[in-house]
Amino acid sequence: ITLAGIGNGTTAAGNTGQVDIGNSATADLNLSGTFFTNGQTTYEASSTAGGTDENIDITATTTFKTSDDAIIFSTAAIDIADTANLTIDTGTGAITLTDIHGDGTTDTTDLDIDGGAISVKSIGQTGAKDEINGVDINGSGGITLNGSIFTAGTGNNVGLTGAVALATGDILIDTSTSNGTVTMSSTLDGTQNLDILSGTGTVTITGNIGTSNALTSLDINKTGAGNTGSIVLSGNIGTDSAAGAGAVTLGHDGLTGSITFGTTGVNGDYNTTGDQIYEADSYVLSGTDPTFATDNDAVTFNDGGLTLATASDLTINTGSGTAGAITIQGDIAGTSDGSTTTVTLEAGSGAVAIKGIGTDIGNVTIDGSGGVTLNGSITTAGGNIDINDATTLATGAITLTTANGTVDFASTVNADGAEALTIRSGTGNVTFG
Repeated sequence: ITLAGIGNGTTAAGNTGQVDIGNSATADLNLSGTFFTNGQTTYEASSTAGGTDENIDITATTTFKTSDDAIIFSTAAIDIADTANLTIDTGTGAITLTDIHGDGTTDTTDLDIDGGAISVKSIGQTGAKDEINGVDINGSGGITLNGSIFTAGTGNNVGLTGAVALATGDILIDTSTSNGTVTMSSTLDGTQNLDILSGTGTVTITGNIGTSNALTSLDINKTGAGNTGSIVLSGNIGTDSAAGAGAVTLGHDGLTGSITFGTTGVNGDYNTTGDQIYEADSYVLSGTDPTFATDNDAVTFNDGGLTLATASDLTINTGSGTAGAITIQGDIAGTSDGSTTTVTLEAGSGAVAIKGIGTDIGNVTIDGSGGVTLNGSITTAGGNIDINDATTLATGAITLTTANGTVDFASTVNADGAEALTIRSGTGNVTFG
């Protein structure tokens, strides 16, 4: 079947009522032009004819349109010709897609999909990531991902506008070949593993993650020397009482960008049932009272320092019983505006290892019966320092300065070499043991 359009461009539909073009035995469905239909519309072809499943052929730039009616692509995969673009617009109508492929010779094929509830299978493929260039999906009724998305080319960004649900198996969004950005404008849920690789492109997830259905795991730029792009999580992972994911890994040793958590004026909760591993050159905590919590699993911030915004009292809690370790390799700093932010690290029976803490810091409280290791100095703006378990001075001279706040070591203090400890508490009491 070969068709060059239905209706009068995008101004008038060419029919009234349901439209069915092709069936599961149709050997090849060749479509180009503009298809404006009034009624639920199905395009279908065989997934085996000719020894291929790519038998819905978009042979030139093509637009499919309805007035709030569903469009369904069925059985066969969609194959878009080189240099051609595909646009689907159903208003509030649902859209159901099969796998989408392209040619990849010139790396310019773009997808623009707008509708109500949108169900997406795979877009592109791992062995030919340049089949599809940019992907823009806007689903007012939500977007369901049933497969991975691969893009490459000039401007190979992936934008998902609408609540995203992960539905089928492990899902990878990969724009790394050409450094495309990945942007999700709303919530992200689904009991699957999600992996995002973006090269130098920024990954932004605006909504909360896993608050309806927790992700099995979330990895963003976890591997690959070229995957160095910044990561922005404007929402939360889970809630203060429920985990939003299993293990979470953001960044890796070569990530030169930053990781930003939270939105100004909104409480930040990052609650998981597995380890949380963050690795970047710097971290910005923008939300109110950011809390990182696990179910007795480790929380690790590698490489860069953490900057706390005004009102961003930091809590890391890996459990009060058998708990995971807390490791912070960079300095923790508040914002120099005269207000103070507190730092509370609770590892239960786990170990805590931190570097320096300073700049408009209030009270500092550290618990970890597995031992507390200080690799840097702590300075508060009048806040108290309470270290409630055996402490080791590990890296050079350590100075605790409180501007009249108290200093309390509830257990032993030892050096692992010849480190010196200096305490400057003004009028604040100093207590050992």
